[in-house]
Amino acid sequence: LEKEQAAQRLRARSLAAAGRHERSFAPRLAVELARRAVEVDPSPENLAALRDCLADSHHLATLDAGGGGVLAVSFLGETRRMLVLTRDRRAAILEPDGDEAASLAIVAPWNATRIDLCLSADGRLVALESHRVIDVRSTDGVFVATLPLPRDTSASSMAFDPSGELLAVGLSNGEIVVWWTGGEVRARFRAGDQYVEDLAWSHDGKVLATCCRRDPVARSRRGGRRA
Repeated sequence: LEKEQAAQRLRARSLAAAGRHERSFAPRLAVELARRAVEVDPSPENLAALRDCLADSHHLATLDAGGGGVLAVSFLGETRRMLVLTRDRRAAILEPDGDEAASLAIVAPWNATRIDLCLSADGRLVALESHRVIDVRSTDGVFVATLPLPRDTSASSMAFDPSGELLAVGLSNGEIVVWWTGGEVRARFRAGDQYVEDLAWSHDGKVLATCCRRDPVARSRRGGRRA
């Protein structure tokens, strides 16, 4: 067993050295060789080789999100920070170099096959569906509000208005609920008979466009009236 481990370490060092050699000639190949070295032996030397190869390529960083896999990723507003949601119930704010700046706790169980990120335009707020409620948090991890969904429904789409003060949620029954992000319902209306596939606010936040399965696009004002 010791001989086998020694052989793996030697192979990893050879891959890392080959990656460093290819940095100036074939940056993509260099990154791949260094990554394979880390997979074989994640030693500090091999990790340093990977970082060096990444620095000379078009990659900014390779981020390890854990064994659960990544569900969604989005940049926070105009910053280079990223919000990453994984299948093992982690939502983390990552710096461009991969360091974790903050972690958003997801307490309630949620349907990991359907969840998606919804970020405010300025990157300050994030909305996640957690077991038939919308969990609104600031992207530094602070709790903002819990928005309960109507019974026997689920969220099929979400969109913050440009100001970040309103959150429109399309439901599986064709309804749309608009909340103040503090928790109060601003409006509720029906856009169709089936899933609300997508939502989009106008630039001034005065009109909400909705798209439902098998229904034409409808434009609705902030108060829920058809335009």
